[in-house]
Parts: sequence; structure tokens; C-alpha cells
Amino acid sequence: MVYYNMFDKNLIYGILISILILCIYHIVSCQCNDGFQCNDGFQVGGEKHREKYGGKHRGKHRGKHRGKHRGKHRRKLEKEIIQLEREISQVSDTCDIGETVVCSSGEDCAGNQCCQDGSTCPSAQKSFSGCPKVKNSDCTEECNPHSNNHDGGGCPEGNCCSGSPPKCQPCGACIDNRDCPSNKVCESNKCIYPHVYCGGAMSTPFNPSFVEIGNTDNYYTDKNITLNTILSISGTLCINKEFIISGAEIKILKGGKLIINSGGKLNINPSGKITNNGGTIKNGGTITNRGTIINNYDGTKTGIIGTITNYHGTITNDDGTITNNGGTISNYAGKITNTGTITNNDHGTITNMGGKITNNDGGTITNYIGKIDNFNGTIDNNGTITNNGIIINYGQGKICGNDILNKPITGKNVGIGCP
Repeated sequence: MVYYNMFDKNLIYGILISILILCIYHIVSCQCNDGFQCNDGFQVGGEKHREKYGGKHRGKHRGKHRGKHRGKHRRKLEKEIIQLEREISQVSDTCDIGETVVCSSGEDCAGNQCCQDGSTCPSAQKSFSGCPKVKNSDCTEECNPHSNNHDGGGCPEGNCCSGSPPKCQPCGACIDNRDCPSNKVCESNKCIYPHVYCGGAMSTPFNPSFVEIGNTDNYYTDKNITLNTILSISGTLCINKEFIISGAEIKILKGGKLIINSGGKLNINPSGKITNNGGTIKNGGTITNRGTIINNYDGTKTGIIGTITNYHGTITNDDGTITNNGGTISNYAGKITNTGTITNNDHGTITNMGGKITNNDGGTITNYIGKIDNFNGTIDNNGTITNNGIIINYGQGKICGNDILNKPITGKNVGIGCP
């Protein structure tokens, strides 16, 4: 009886444990079906129990559910990856030949293919010509930076081949000066005009279409220019190349500066004219005048005087006219050669300091109520010099050649041989 009771009790315990095991298994199985992670090899009751319940049940239900769930999740990730690749391709500046990129019409292409709009794929080879249209954009790095670089050759319009490695990018980008036009330099990966200082300030290239240079403007010439219009200068213009005034006029206003640098050439044709109204002409190069130069006193309350300074330069007045109306013409160790007419009026001053003024046969220099100072310089007169004002020769200055008409010259070394 006791045995029976103990047996019945053990049997009841066994049944209860089995029921508990089945409940736990069912709970875990339900969680797996809802997408939770399940461990293969859930062991309760031994391998046989697992094979009987776990293997069959989970293989049928859990495997089917998880395969479906994982497949759906994988497809979603693949779409996101494709979209990300498209976005990267759209913002990337470069690509490899044959790389999958996005056409301008929106679809994918790779290498030597045609887009739906008929254009060539952006990652196609340069030699590929099998599409109705050329590339709308080119992301490949296959270009020659020193061949037809700056007119879009080999790249879409508006783009040039430059950089390291070479690639098509907006014109103006550069690695070194070879990537830039001859009148520009490479700085901070951009083609810019070189820093040229004119009159003590940074300047930019002059355009012959300009009709005015404002008082805060500074320009320089980076090429030979022929001026065919009227140009007013209140700011500064530096001439570094040949500058021809033909059928035109430069008006230099108060505070304006016309600077001819070493190597610069200012040629005034017979129909050309320079009128200096209280400005400055500074010559360190060459001025050849066949037209007219008028150097005026400003006439305002400030009393600004027009100034022409020839500093180690050359001024040739070749059958032209230079009129100094109350201004100052200074020749510092330079050369002024006249075969035309030079007139010094209204208390104007011509100073020859260590330079040479040569008045050739047929040339005329007339000093009306003005002053000519020759200090350590030479005035060689083979034409006509008429003095109605003051001519002073001092220091080691020499005045030679033909006699000076009218008023005598003050000083010594007059009439002796010129070197």
C-alpha cells in the first residue's frame, strides 16, 4: 500500500514535470515564431525528446517563419544599399572607368553603355562612341591636363582637365601654373591673375574697353593694347607692355597716375593725345610722342600741378607736341629727345637732373615765362631753343650746340662741347 502510494506519487510528479516541460517548450517556440532568437539544441528530456518535439516542430514552423522574415529584411537592406550607392555616385567627383554610376536620366549604367536619353554613360571610356549622344557629364579621371586644357577639350563644356590625378573639373582649378592660361598663375588650386603692384597697390589687368579708371582703381597692362577711345584716369594705370594711343585721348585728372614701368612702351600716334590735368605721368620705360602731350596746372584751389617724371626712361617727341602749362616735367637721369615742339608756359618748370635733353635739327623748345633747371645734366641743342623765361645751368650741367635765343642763360659751362 505504501509502495503503491509512493508509485502513484512519483507518477504524478513525472506527469507534472512533463506538462511543465511541454509548456516551457511551447512558450519558447511561440517566441521564435514572433521573430525572437531561438537556440538550436533546446534540451529538455534528452536528445530523443528534442528530436521528437524540437526538431520537427521548429524545422517546420520556426525555420519557415525565420526564412521568410530574414528574406524580407535582406531585400530591404539591399534596396537601402543600392540607394546609398546612387547617392554616393551622384555627389562623387570622380569614378573609375566601368564603375556603376547614375545617368543624367536617372537610371544606372556602367562603362561603355548608353543611357535612356541616348547619352553616353558618365563612366564610359573616352574612345567609346556607340551612343547617339556624348556624355552629359564625365566622372572618369581619364584626361590629359596639358592637351587642349582650357577650352574644354576632352571634358564637358565649362570643365577643364587638371588636378592630381588629372580629372575633369570646373575651369580655373589647377595644381600648378601649367594648368592655367599664360596670363594667370595657380594659387590655392585656382587660376588667378598674378599679384601685380601698381602705384603701391595691388592691381588687376586693364581692359581696353574701359572708359574710366576711378580714384580707388589700380590697373596694369598684361598685353599689348591699342586705345581707340577716351580714357579718364583718376586712379592708377601702369603700362608694362606696349600701349598705343591712336585716334584716342587719355585724360589724367587730379590725383590720377599714368606709370610707364621698365619694359613698358607708350606710343602716341599723330591722332593721339594725353592731357594731364593735375595728375602724374611717371616714365621708367619709353614714351614716343607723335601726337600731343599737354601737361596742365589743375587750376583749382588746391593748386595741384601736373607732373611728368622721366626716371631713367626715354621720352621721344617725334614731330609731336608737348605743352607744359604750369606743370612740372622732371628728367632724372633719363633721355628726352625732341624733333617736334616743346613749350613751357605759365611758370611751368622743366628740370633736367643728371639726364640729357637733345633738341635735334628741326626741333623747337620755347620757354615762355617758365623755368628750365639743368643740374648736372646736358642740354644739347641742334635745333632752336627760345628763352623768354629763366634757364639756369648749375652743378656739372652743360648746355651746348646752337645758341639760346633771346634771354641769356644763367650759370656756367654754356657753349662748351657736349659729351
